[in-house]
Amino acid sequence: DLADWSLWWEFNRHEFLQLKTRIYTADAETNDDNFFLGQGQENATVDRLRPSPRVVQEIVVPELLRALERESHQDVISGCLIALARIGDGNPLVERSDMAAVITPFLSDGNQEIAETAALALGILASEQSEALLTELMEDTPRARKQLSRSDSVPMRTRVFAAFGLGLVGARTESESLRRWVIESLFRTLQADDSAQPDLSVACLMGIGMTRLEKSSPPAGFDDLSLMPVSACRLSQIHALRQFSQRDGLERQVQAHLVTAISRLCQDLPAHVLDPLKLELAEEWLPMLGRFNKQPDEVVQSAVQALGHLGDADADNIDKRIREALIEVRDLVSEPQARNFSYVALGRIAARPGTNGDLSGAKEILNSLITSATRGKNDRRRWAAIGLGVYGHNTHAAGRLVPIEVSAAVRDAYKSHRSPSDVGAFSIAIGLLGDAESAEYAMQRLDKSGVDSTHGYVAVGLGMLGARESLEPLRGIVRESKYRPELMRKVCVALGLMGDKAVVPDLVDMLGDSRSLASQASIASSMGWIGDARAVEPLVDMLRNQKLTGAARGFAAVSLGTVCDTSALPWGSSLSTGINYRAATSTLVGGDGRGVLEIL
Repeated sequence: DLADWSLWWEFNRHEFLQLKTRIYTADAETNDDNFFLGQGQENATVDRLRPSPRVVQEIVVPELLRALERESHQDVISGCLIALARIGDGNPLVERSDMAAVITPFLSDGNQEIAETAALALGILASEQSEALLTELMEDTPRARKQLSRSDSVPMRTRVFAAFGLGLVGARTESESLRRWVIESLFRTLQADDSAQPDLSVACLMGIGMTRLEKSSPPAGFDDLSLMPVSACRLSQIHALRQFSQRDGLERQVQAHLVTAISRLCQDLPAHVLDPLKLELAEEWLPMLGRFNKQPDEVVQSAVQALGHLGDADADNIDKRIREALIEVRDLVSEPQARNFSYVALGRIAARPGTNGDLSGAKEILNSLITSATRGKNDRRRWAAIGLGVYGHNTHAAGRLVPIEVSAAVRDAYKSHRSPSDVGAFSIAIGLLGDAESAEYAMQRLDKSGVDSTHGYVAVGLGMLGARESLEPLRGIVRESKYRPELMRKVCVALGLMGDKAVVPDLVDMLGDSRSLASQASIASSMGWIGDARAVEPLVDMLRNQKLTGAARGFAAVSLGTVCDTSALPWGSSLSTGINYRAATSTLVGGDGRGVLEIL
């Protein structure tokens, strides 16, 4: 089960951590001599720690470009392409068109992984100049074949990665007209896809779901959505996907991602648009949660997740039905992942007010989750704890207080359950709840936990709580974790959440002393997660060092892109957050490091 709930966390953590924002908006650390010199000096200290646009333009970008010219190792080239795309997306001194010109030739590389990484990098760059080329690649046009110097078709994996890239363009661009173009291109390919595998259709669906039009509904008097182009408004997007879902013979992954795409498009719709749509969609999805439904497991899982995004905690009849169905899922549905997702869905609903701020239905949900978290068996109590954590996080984000009994129940369960799975899940739950009173017990778990994965989640929980009393123990763990990459990464994330920069020089020193690939990769990746301007020079030196393995230099390139990325969220968060990872295709998460969400 640890691999299960923690897998959900790894896909969705960016929604809750907001790590980059915390790192660069946190107060200067209290052990900095400038901390007590006044607010102006404090802000200057924080700004000083961020790599400046000039440093990125004059040092980082030239080194990445030189590496692309001289290197032949796949990992180095791929790392540099992703890094340049991340930098070009937000640095005011770096032209996106220049970065696109650098990346584009790698589309025709003889190494398939490099070619598909180049397609993805163009999407991360979110350049308008790249959109047409990505569309050509996705649609396997003669122009695309010429670009790739091929007489036969564009490789399917390249087409899929181009579709993912287009989705990233749609999610990141500020141009409504470009969003419409992306939607039309993706939907056209979705309709025409007759390949034997679901990968291309899934990529198109994910891209459409990520590209939310600002215009929510057609003008008054234009009621027939079937007569409108898919890109007319958000409702026309949803209508087109619902019509597509009626096709016979759709693969189960395609059906599952259809539900997810529709639910994503419902987010942020105004109430007068959402309310009638909610009735229709709930009538489609609620029967999938029944005991005798004949839907594939993946579709049921997606329906549970979607209803969690659709329902709210008011007294409306349809919302009552959604809540009741999700509470009953654990007894009616034999498939365990749907049951597990239901706890998270209920946590989301309990924190979401309905009409006039009505939260009258929250109490029933919270009582149910508390019962499962405190008296449930094994995986049920862990997922219920995560559900309560999601409720707490979203409640705090809305400016409301979490009821004392919720935090107290999770805290008491945290104290009483000691298995690695329990400790990990409840550590994340108390962090999401922001329950400062639990920090004492998390510190005790930090000393006693012998399992790296559990140890790491305890650290992340402390980081979310802002438990500064844990800074020195956490810094000590970093210094001792040179050969334990997952533990180091999680502990560095915890330190980053608390705005701590003191560990960066330690990582620099450790990198200089490191001799193994495992430790080099671990340290470089951690520097990418929480690094600042001080991390640039050692990472550049690492990228230059021909005595290191290609894999190590590739990690350095990726980490440079991470340190210099100005985006609040990692590029992959729009793809990973809220997806049904149990319906993954090989190009999404292949388990071999080649899926789009496995690229750093």
